[in-house]
Amino acid sequence: MIVRGNAVAGTQSPDGHWEPPIPVKLIRDANFEKFDNYLRQSTVGAPWSPCGSDCHRYQVTATFTGRIDAVSNEIHAAHLKKSPSEPSDRKGYGQMGLFDAQLVVQSIQGVEALDLAHPKPAK
Repeated sequence: MIVRGNAVAGTQSPDGHWEPPIPVKLIRDANFEKFDNYLRQSTVGAPWSPCGSDCHRYQVTATFTGRIDAVSNEIHAAHLKKSPSEPSDRKGYGQMGLFDAQLVVQSIQGVEALDLAHPKPAK
């Protein structure tokens, strides 16, 4: 189950009109597939999913290009004052609105992975 936050991407113009965010469409190219493949392989060796000697755990680095959406300065300031033990006000992004920003990915480049479960011997 996912309980989404109530944050809405976009901004209010000086004259009071709502302006939608810049549209972003994910480019599902070879770089995206490579990144996605490493994520899927890493889940095979997750602690909750025993996989024997064929486990992989990757440390993946990549460059993401896209749009960052953020809550208003007022909501961010209120979240900074809030105690972690208080329930979420759901005014942010993501699960239960817990996050003050989100990255909407358009493309992924420079995907590199290090297999932490099977490191290569030092030369």
